[in-house]
Amino acid sequence: MTFCLACGRGPLRAWFVKENSHGRFPILLCPECRSAFVWPRPGGNDIESFYRSSSYKNETIEQVRRNERSYYPDASTDAARIVTLCRKLAQGRRFLDIGAGFGEFSRAAAGLGMDVTACEPNGNSRRIFAELNGFEPESSMFDKRYAQESNPRFDVALACHVLEHVPEPGAFVENLSLVLKQGGIAAIAVPHFGSMLSRLQGRKDMFISPPEHLNFFSRPGLVGLFRRKGFVLLAFRTVSKVNRTSLRNRVRWAPLRPLAWRAVYGSLRISDALGRGMVLNAYFKKPERLPR
Repeated sequence: MTFCLACGRGPLRAWFVKENSHGRFPILLCPECRSAFVWPRPGGNDIESFYRSSSYKNETIEQVRRNERSYYPDASTDAARIVTLCRKLAQGRRFLDIGAGFGEFSRAAAGLGMDVTACEPNGNSRRIFAELNGFEPESSMFDKRYAQESNPRFDVALACHVLEHVPEPGAFVENLSLVLKQGGIAAIAVPHFGSMLSRLQGRKDMFISPPEHLNFFSRPGLVGLFRRKGFVLLAFRTVSKVNRTSLRNRVRWAPLRPLAWRAVYGSLRISDALGRGMVLNAYFKKPERLPR
């Protein structure tokens, strides 16, 4: 019997098998919180090799900048919004950017006067991060060893689009607790398995993409995971994004493009207002005194 990796209840039930160029991946669904997971779980060494490989995140800096401009909201807008709230919620300025990617969040945090530490295992991402930020992040994976060596010194730990990748979500949250001071803030962004778009897509949900994505969190699942580890939810919202360049290219008749954008933009705003947007943003606090 396999219990849910998010809410801890279950047991998980077989849903379907996802097939792609990497293989066949059984997906299990929690009947309680409606989160889902790749099962069996891959080994930690396999995951580390995947993210350190030169074929993962192999964009050039020009491609990164072009991709950022193609989305609404763009990465800079997202980063500014999330980091500004982190700064308001945090009691201090020590900021850890986990799986920092190309460094948008680190740049936003530094711009708000925060003392930034970043870790990113992928070499190409670190290179672009350094070009955009002026320093290179640590090459470490965020694992128990890293957490124990850092214990506890950060006021904010940000994991933006990281938790959906990790083989052991519970251990990841425990490591967050290790690196955070008491009263520290864990800021999390993950794809919303329960968004309007996800429900429409069903088994074809674009975020069900193993072995890159292993965990598919509903709102109750994500909140339940952190509560089980002693964290308190402070704030929650959903955010939706759309590739405007792709939309323009799909609408061949130019006069229709503004109308198509307004329709898509309106639907995104409605889904976010209803808490059914594409990405979950959650902010959790490590209690001043941990429960016994």
